[in-house]
Amino acid sequence: MQGALGLSGPISVTFANAVKLERPVFIFTISLFFTAMCLLQVPLHIAYGMMTWQTTTVGLIALIPLILGLSIGEMIGKRMNAIVFD
Repeated sequence: MQGALGLSGPISVTFANAVKLERPVFIFTISLFFTAMCLLQVPLHIAYGMMTWQTTTVGLIALIPLILGLSIGEMIGKRMNAIVFD
């Protein structure tokens, strides 16, 4: 969800799309980018007291609908034309 809520999401996805990466490479690149951003942000959130056990638990629970949504999106994406995907 960080990609949808942060400023880096629309910019990085638009750039990766403009480079005309193939679908699997596009997905891997964006996933790697957001993972790297997360690995940088989590220690800072802990240091500033923004990430507590309560927020971590809520975040882990939020992964359930996120994974379901990604699975549905993956099924739809496999059937989608590359032009429509772009």
